[in-house]
Amino acid sequence: MIDTSILRERQDELAASLERRGITIDLDALADLDVRRRRTRADAEELRASQKDAGKAISSLQGDEKAEAIARAGELSAAYKQALADADA
Repeated sequence: MIDTSILRERQDELAASLERRGITIDLDALADLDVRRRRTRADAEELRASQKDAGKAISSLQGDEKAEAIARAGELSAAYKQALADADA
């Protein structure tokens, strides 16, 4: 297992260490994958915050506004779950 902080901060040392062990890995591609994963996780957390805010607002709404807010919260929930799945895929 490769420590992602080492991948980000000391990629040259990591490459040398892997080379000594006879392991060939495209560290640039791996680092790019890590950046994309962290970006996707951050986007997912923004969706989660929006979902929580929507949930708090629902209690003060009535009628059609409440139904629309509940539907929107459901959409945010689905988007959040998909974003987490994408980040961890």
